[in-house]
Amino acid sequence: MRDELYHEKNRKQLEGTWLIKQVYDIQVDSLMFDGKQPSMQIDVSTETLSGNDGCNLFQGKVKFKEDKIIFGPTAGTLMACPNAEISGKIMKSFSEKELTYALKDVLIFYKGDQQVMVLKQAE
Repeated sequence: MRDELYHEKNRKQLEGTWLIKQVYDIQVDSLMFDGKQPSMQIDVSTETLSGNDGCNLFQGKVKFKEDKIIFGPTAGTLMACPNAEISGKIMKSFSEKELTYALKDVLIFYKGDQQVMVLKQAE
């Protein structure tokens, strides 16, 4: 029971808008996308996800299990943009994947031992 309460508290801390600052080993900056910082919004109560990869909008479903977040299929727009390769890496990093997360000053997603994405809570 205590573990479940701990994980529930952690899930609630995931709620909100997160700015995507790094995907794999690539630093992500709004200057790469004409001033638009890629972001992800997590709604814990409805288990939904939305945001932008710097170019395209996306939305999907998420589920939570202990220290993991399970991303369901994610749908998005398909516009041609600058740095489309980075936008694609952002989408591929979480779409239809089960990732472990750590929440400290930033939110970090991991696949096994590999750091997949670093996000900073929007203010």
